[in-house]
Amino acid sequence: MKVSERNGGPQNRGQIRGMSNISYFSRARIVLRSSRVEEVNPNQHGRRSSDLESKYFENTKRRYDTDQILKVLEQINIRLATSDDIPALRELIPQSVRALSSSYYSKQQIESALTHIFGVDTQLIKDGTYYVAESVDQVVAAGGWSKRATLFGGDQLKQEALDPLLNPASDAARIRAFYVHPDWSRRGLARKILQQCEAAAKLTGFKRIELVATLPGEPLYTTLGYTRCEPVSLNTPDGESLPAFRMEKLL
Repeated sequence: MKVSERNGGPQNRGQIRGMSNISYFSRARIVLRSSRVEEVNPNQHGRRSSDLESKYFENTKRRYDTDQILKVLEQINIRLATSDDIPALRELIPQSVRALSSSYYSKQQIESALTHIFGVDTQLIKDGTYYVAESVDQVVAAGGWSKRATLFGGDQLKQEALDPLLNPASDAARIRAFYVHPDWSRRGLARKILQQCEAAAKLTGFKRIELVATLPGEPLYTTLGYTRCEPVSLNTPDGESLPAFRMEKLL
């Protein structure tokens, strides 16, 4: 599946692009308000021209970032993972966890979790519910959903040979094992994979979906409509404990 969807209507994008006709030196007199561009008096309502200039730069940067994200997504191919992707996933997971969790967990917590919790769940690949995002044949992100009972963790965490299947009529599907390469973070990849997972779970008959969010992942899930159910601890055999949240969303 080639990802080429764009956010925002064409009218809105056209109006923003129309700013290129405005003199660079008059930028302090431009205010972006929702979807329209207005010319205003720099001292209107007591606002200094420097305030308006700051707002212009803020909105211009946001527009630039959005355009960059859209360009990135156009070059990304999201597809179902296969067993051939396992070596790449084993490289991606520690790179993602070490870099993106360093502001939330200690080095000891991270290394313990990589040993005992975070890893490839091959059952997701076998079930056809795990996705990878590719850029020029490089796996730069991954994530999936599950119709089985396991809520988090790789193969090393499982106690049973096969997870029991969930009942879509009464159980919540699971969101599982999301990892993004640090060089590709904050570019919309996790969001696109998550949307794919939610659509697939809903098509299978699930009405609810839940997950365990680590601290770096919780803000994204909250933004996308998930609510905290309770705090949880991811405990490892060597005595480390990582705080996290169980979260849920109606499909």
